[in-house]
Amino acid sequence: MNEQAWQFKREVQDFWKKVIKRLQVPFFTLTANNLKSTTYPDLPGPLDWQKIAGERKIHVEIGSGHGEVLLANNRMKSIVVGYEIKSRFFRLSQRKTRRRDDIFVYKGSGYESLALHFKNDTISTLYILFPDPWHKKKHARRRPLTEKFFARVAQKLKKGGTIIIATDWQEYSDFIGSEVQKVTKQYEITICPYVPDDYSLPITHYHQKWARKGRSFTAFVLKKLG
Repeated sequence: MNEQAWQFKREVQDFWKKVIKRLQVPFFTLTANNLKSTTYPDLPGPLDWQKIAGERKIHVEIGSGHGEVLLANNRMKSIVVGYEIKSRFFRLSQRKTRRRDDIFVYKGSGYESLALHFKNDTISTLYILFPDPWHKKKHARRRPLTEKFFARVAQKLKKGGTIIIATDWQEYSDFIGSEVQKVTKQYEITICPYVPDDYSLPITHYHQKWARKGRSFTAFVLKKLG
């Protein structure tokens, strides 16, 4: 295929990408009460989750894993939106929660999607439990729990809204600790041993796995000020 043909192919692909993007917004607007049936990795947004939640709180989990936190949600008091980037765990979470009208699971990176899919001042709690520590030095730059991320999330949280992070990796705990100290004007920060019962959370698959290996757990709780 010559260069001219490649150029034409790229132009056609770009055209259809634009068409699909334009069609997605009205599609999701029309199906605002049926978002559970969608599996697009990139939802248009920000979406009106408050229309679905009503008076209930909105919780979000990045890395839904086996779905334990999603299933523990109290449907009378809140809805929960989960993001899972691994296809196997996404399918597992979706299968476990398909009968629940208070749980929404999407395949993709919540770190990237959170700012796009939610309006400001809407989220009550963000859970990030046992994230990948990217423990190799050459991968450390991929760590998403940075000052910049926490500053962006602050816009999406309600006043008094919280971020709850748990990690079993000491070096990653040190890294997170240094980053959260940069956002003390936006959050009240608590660093303590992670005990799921303290946050009305279940013991997850990864918690059990790392506990069997004798690891200790650190929690970071960031409560939005203002």
